[in-house]
Amino acid sequence: MQEERPRDSSDAYLLRFLRARKFRVEQALDVVRAARAFEREHPQWFSDLKGTEFRQLYQSGFMRILRGRDRGGRRVSILLPMRMPGPEVMSPDVMMRWNMWSLDRMARCPHFCVLGASIFENFEDFSFSGAMAMSRNMPAKYQKLNFHYIQKCAAYRLGAILVVNQPGFMSFLWALVRPFMSAKMRGRVHLLGADVSKLAEHMDPALLPPELGGTCADDPMAWLDEQIALEAQGL
Repeated sequence: MQEERPRDSSDAYLLRFLRARKFRVEQALDVVRAARAFEREHPQWFSDLKGTEFRQLYQSGFMRILRGRDRGGRRVSILLPMRMPGPEVMSPDVMMRWNMWSLDRMARCPHFCVLGASIFENFEDFSFSGAMAMSRNMPAKYQKLNFHYIQKCAAYRLGAILVVNQPGFMSFLWALVRPFMSAKMRGRVHLLGADVSKLAEHMDPALLPPELGGTCADDPMAWLDEQIALEAQGL
């Protein structure tokens, strides 16, 4: 029984899972147990996590967490594959550590656990060679573990994955991740074509960066810097 105990038994930590599972106690406990089992099996992705280790990765602009929220009140993560950094910055283990750290930081907000998050992706100017590099930077076994963690172990609810400017070889990219997504998650992926303005239906353009058809001029590093400052205070 000791092995099933969560790494953090505080009320604040356990409430994350209750909120994400709509206060269905047994479901929340299943997620807590799954999270603990995953952490025991892959301690290298959880040990000594600090936001400062991701500064170079975040500065690349490959991904970003916006300060504004979508029209459903969800936190928004964006992905810009054309800015994917090289393997000296973006290794599979670095990406797994980033995912564990960023999900943990976002889950400290009750709104995130209740309302969840959306992911906006813009594949403009993304080449097939870039897709091949992405498959090397995040091989299938890591993709499988990442999606398992998101779907089974995290205090996380996915609103939607909205993709614009998807390339003609999108079927290749889809084949890399589709096997690891539940039917429910697959149903939340929407390909919007070349009309970036369609994202305005989901989020106020004043809160979107120019890369996604918006006018927001916030510092791209703002969310990471805020989280690093809070982390330094023990929050």
